[in-house]
Amino acid sequence: MLSGGALALALVVVLAGSMVMGLVSFGLGMVLSPPLLLIMEPQSVVVTINSLTIPILAIVLLRTWRLLPFRDVLPMALAGVAGVPVGVLILDSVSPGALRIAIAVLILLLLVPITLKLERPFTQPRLTTPFFGFLGALLVTGMGVGTPLVVLYLVNQKWGASDIRASIAFYSFVVAITAAALYAVMGFYTEERVDTLLKLTPMVVLGVVSASFMA
Repeated sequence: MLSGGALALALVVVLAGSMVMGLVSFGLGMVLSPPLLLIMEPQSVVVTINSLTIPILAIVLLRTWRLLPFRDVLPMALAGVAGVPVGVLILDSVSPGALRIAIAVLILLLLVPITLKLERPFTQPRLTTPFFGFLGALLVTGMGVGTPLVVLYLVNQKWGASDIRASIAFYSFVVAITAAALYAVMGFYTEERVDTLLKLTPMVVLGVVSASFMA
């Protein structure tokens, strides 16, 4: 169980990550993964990140649901639900060392197109939107990071900022709820992990409320 300096570090990064996610509907995994991997084993990091996103996204959805282009984002969300079991199986089967390396490599790979602002519009959204929805959910539930890939896809498809924020909140909420249900079935919610989640959740609420004032 986290205590002392490790708990203090986790509380600070969760507050920061929650503020970021409260503003843009994604980014919690990118912010939390590097520091949490220093003090927690990788599987716990992934379960913690995906579980903490649920209250954040619920609050964001309450503010943005009127802007949601439901028909456009529904295929992505359904594909995301299909990708969750694959991600959970990866999380359950990959060794801690390999998972730690995979998360670090994925974060670095995602930083490249974000930093360079690479654009690659796709001309077959009926095919590519479900594909990125599936892949994003697989990566998020298996490694805790992946939503920025979906955001980059939507940006390159020239979706508006408000549409993207509402759509990502809806998509990620559906994926996170599905993942949490499978985590419970697979026995991922150990006593230690539940204790960690209970300690970190108040900082999630504080971060989202702070983001609301900033927004």
